[in-house]
Amino acid sequence: MQASRASLVAMTLLAAFFAGCLDGEKKDIVEEVKDAVKKGLPADFVDPLILNHDHADVKLHNLAYNMEELSHHALGGTSLKSSGAHAVDVQNGWLFVATYGAQVDVDGGVWIFNLSNPAKPALTGRVQWPGPMGGDRSMEATDDGNWVVLGTEPADCAGHVNPFAPGIMLVDARNKAQPRIVDYRPGSTHSLTIHRVKGDDYVFAAYGLGGTSQFNIFKIDKTGSPGPKLTGIGNVQIRHDSAAFDDPLLGIPILYVANVADLVAYDITNPAAPQKLGTWVLTKEEAANHYVHAVSMEMIDGARILALESEDWRSNPSPVWILDATDFMDIQRIGNWTNPGKKAANAGQGKSTPTSSFDGQLTFSTHNPRLEKGIVYFAHYHGGIWALNVSTLAHAADPQIEGYYLPHDNNGGFVPRSSEGTYPKPNLRCGFELTQVPIVFDVEVKDGYVYAADIHTGLYTVKLKP
Repeated sequence: MQASRASLVAMTLLAAFFAGCLDGEKKDIVEEVKDAVKKGLPADFVDPLILNHDHADVKLHNLAYNMEELSHHALGGTSLKSSGAHAVDVQNGWLFVATYGAQVDVDGGVWIFNLSNPAKPALTGRVQWPGPMGGDRSMEATDDGNWVVLGTEPADCAGHVNPFAPGIMLVDARNKAQPRIVDYRPGSTHSLTIHRVKGDDYVFAAYGLGGTSQFNIFKIDKTGSPGPKLTGIGNVQIRHDSAAFDDPLLGIPILYVANVADLVAYDITNPAAPQKLGTWVLTKEEAANHYVHAVSMEMIDGARILALESEDWRSNPSPVWILDATDFMDIQRIGNWTNPGKKAANAGQGKSTPTSSFDGQLTFSTHNPRLEKGIVYFAHYHGGIWALNVSTLAHAADPQIEGYYLPHDNNGGFVPRSSEGTYPKPNLRCGFELTQVPIVFDVEVKDGYVYAADIHTGLYTVKLKP
């Protein structure tokens, strides 16, 4: 039964592939599909990280395993531009989505959705930021969903300079139908996280040059004069992404900081003066090919477990590392995962253009893990959305694939590469081609509902099948 089911799946996929392939691509794709059923995986599992096909042809990416789409919103997508979803956050029954700005969505900013029906988010309001927003649109909301902080960098992924100074914007979202920007702090901001400590909300940002500006820790002062504002209170080195959690073992809030070569845990009981608790460091060999990018935490079998990933652009698979951080003085790696076909992060595409700071492409890189009830959900760029089972220490040592989904819905009518004369040329700065579909940047999960941001086709709600 399993073998015949696998054959049926393969035949279905081949038919879909051939519908959008050139004759010269067929042979390579046939070989990819023949090799897709991997030893030790279910017979109906087909590897979606296919190398030799048109990465911009959405018809070739209608692929899923044990995960189904519940809803889709094209956001600002039209026949002239893509949707540009970049970052998502879920707080207190509300979903917040940051969009890209000019070169992908000319109306960048923040969209707010009501999650009364978590399977079908309902658009409630948005903050529009006209023109290019530049770089990453990092974004989080406070626990009550009343305040949103949006960070931007100087230039977008096509190398277009932001005409507005990059920085951190505080959005008053108490009125979800009419959110508004109430404060702004200039300074290039790659990422940020918000955490509530003793009733107040604090922002920890990769602001300035890796945390070297005067302040990169801000208090959200909701009663400031003349109005709500971001007040700088302290400094901590954040070279890439960070995440904060209330720790059930120590009873304190802990900030985890990805610093490229290492992961550092801080006690933020006093948010203005984080105190280091422990560090995990990449080996010298791994540091040559990977870097510590983003992290999530959950208690599993009484242990403090971290899911950590490396955003990669070289000719090696991109990993998700599972760490046991129960003892901060002795953080141990207990598991490793890479895609089952061992496909290189750069998908064999070699070096980026000379203007790029990367030496490859992020086509199949992992990105932004989120842990809920023993499942690690994460973005996989052109590889879509993935879920791994780490629900026990045994599973954490050997993560098992629960499912994946590749976004592929209509983005409002825009076809990548359809306007090469005006559309920004691919891969100038960011390590990926702006014409790939999908490019999943971020995911968030709440009660099993996964909300994903795809740069071209918008916002998705997906869920593992029961």
